[in-house]
Amino acid sequence: MSHHSEHYKFHLNNTVNYFVENIRGFWVFQADITLNLLV
Repeated sequence: MSHHSEHYKFHLNNTVNYFVENIRGFWVFQADITLNLLV
């Protein structure tokens, strides 16, 4: 039972990290486009 919960927690952390990285990358991408349009 506890092993399963640890496994789930590990996957949840990976998923959260994945989304955080994607969102960060998305905002950097948006900022690049905005700067290019302004310049």
